[in-house]
Amino acid sequence: MHPQISAYTAGSLTYSVNGGSFKTVTGTNNTWLDLTADLGGGTFSSIALKYVSDALKLLFWFSQVRLNGQVLIDNAPITTLTFSSDKDLAEFSYGDAVNQNDSAASGTVGSVDVGANTMTLATSTGTWGPANTGKTVVGPTTTAGSGTVASTDVGTNTMTLSTSTGTWTPNADKTVVGPTKPASNVKLYTVHDSAGAVSDLQSADPGYVTMAGNSPYTLTFPATFPTGNAPDTDLPAGTSITTEIQATNTAGTDVETSNTVTPS
Repeated sequence: MHPQISAYTAGSLTYSVNGGSFKTVTGTNNTWLDLTADLGGGTFSSIALKYVSDALKLLFWFSQVRLNGQVLIDNAPITTLTFSSDKDLAEFSYGDAVNQNDSAASGTVGSVDVGANTMTLATSTGTWGPANTGKTVVGPTTTAGSGTVASTDVGTNTMTLSTSTGTWTPNADKTVVGPTKPASNVKLYTVHDSAGAVSDLQSADPGYVTMAGNSPYTLTFPATFPTGNAPDTDLPAGTSITTEIQATNTAGTDVETSNTVTPS
């Protein structure tokens, strides 16, 4: 567990963790004080806070309390920025550092409401705006997420990663792109003429083609298929070929399947 506390401005903060003795520390405006050591290796259950006056009789009080990065108690003045339209708000996440483009204001994101075109700041300093004067909010530069798949669950539409780097942004018209892999166990049929000249491949069975002349018959592949790829590209290593032959005469019809050949 990782409890932290922050103050409005420089001054004293008095607190007690898990019912222990009260301690007084010096807080700095919107700077997090780590209280992990106060747990003594145990788990976090409660925190108590007191107001304290300094020699000038000014009160310094806590701004927020958070645990493992999530705000539990929010006593901070809320700053909400309203935009004229959705300015890629879905790209922002809780805790992101933001600045005004003229450096007159800065803060951290508490939440965003894409529908309302608003951003609420968990911390804020300086003066934002005024509105409609060319001021913009600049977020952190992020690296697109990447990782290694550990498992997937089709039933719950989830993917668990064993390794992950960068930033994943859900519900922002983003897609997950996996590696390009050759398809396995795909059956294709050749489209060829009576001379055995192959012109294309297709998934539907085109039916038998009457071959001219006498056997043996040879299938000849083109330099490129209509895809623009050479046969060795569209038919990668491991591809096998099998022919089915139908012979018909006055005595009847017979169908035979050849042995399967896998070119080296």
